[in-house]
Amino acid sequence: SLPKFPLLSPLLLVAMVHPLHALLLSAVLVGSSGKRVLVTGGLMKSHHLSVVPVIEGLIERGHDVTFVLPNTEEAKEWFPMGIDGATVVHLGPSDAGFGSFKIPDLKNLKWYQQIAAWADVLWNYRAMIDKPLFGIHDAFTQFLKDNQFDVVFTHAISLGCNIAVKNSGLPWVSFLSAPANPFFTLTDEEVLCKYPNMLRPLPLKELKASLALRVQNRVQCMLLVYYTKFATREINAVLRARRLGQVKHFVDLLLAAPANVVLGGPPMSIPFRVPDSMHVVGSVELPQPRAIEPGLLSWLDSAARSNSSVLYISMGTKYELTSSSCSALVGALHAVNRSEE
Repeated sequence: SLPKFPLLSPLLLVAMVHPLHALLLSAVLVGSSGKRVLVTGGLMKSHHLSVVPVIEGLIERGHDVTFVLPNTEEAKEWFPMGIDGATVVHLGPSDAGFGSFKIPDLKNLKWYQQIAAWADVLWNYRAMIDKPLFGIHDAFTQFLKDNQFDVVFTHAISLGCNIAVKNSGLPWVSFLSAPANPFFTLTDEEVLCKYPNMLRPLPLKELKASLALRVQNRVQCMLLVYYTKFATREINAVLRARRLGQVKHFVDLLLAAPANVVLGGPPMSIPFRVPDSMHVVGSVELPQPRAIEPGLLSWLDSAARSNSSVLYISMGTKYELTSSSCSALVGALHAVNRSEE
């Protein structure tokens, strides 16, 4: 049988309503107002978007929030109007963007194309991660010295910033904008590969019923394990070159904060035992949802009146939609439409 999530403490039960705020409040904000909170947003646009509800919630509660982003042309376009009430600061080298690296859409490539895509990524891995992940470290360290903050809230992928925060000794909460997954927490390969792998996870019921699927799952899991070991080796090479120390496992980078917040929990993610420093808090939502744009709302209402289905599609913020993927998507939409006629 699989181990279960631990029972939520009273603090985390409160956190289910305003999850990330509760953990911040538990650090330094309880019983006070007007604290200075420093926030970082990770690597990609989607990472930064994921912390915006936290920023808005903290501002609503009267806190002074500074939001640090990369100093790249790409990042400067993410929030052209800023974030109302927050101070937005761009730090680091201007050429430290991740946008110049095209991440292949592996799921839609043929097997031989996947091999070529992986080979290209692995060959250029060290150069690919150096500046985007760690180029901001020196400027961010100086920024911490030049300003006084009461607490820091960072995205877990803000690796260069997180090293500086850890060395500063400031109260610190980290956030990973993804469901809790054994691959983020477990270092024992034998235990890890008993769970559905992160690359192509299968339902637990199917895995328990089929030896062939369990073997397939283990092979895929071990491929991910070997990739993680390779990535950790390359990251350590970059850390050595920058004199930023070493890590034993990638988990040590991802869960470096005293308190690490992740989304999910059953039924949104599989049950497994999480470390004491990880807090599973469901989903992040604003107390008052944003109003839907009138034109979109009118279109949704008309679909409801005509008893028509509405399909929501998210393209993400990094992967590019290839011509073949777009054609397949359009074909699927036509097929859905024909099935309803």
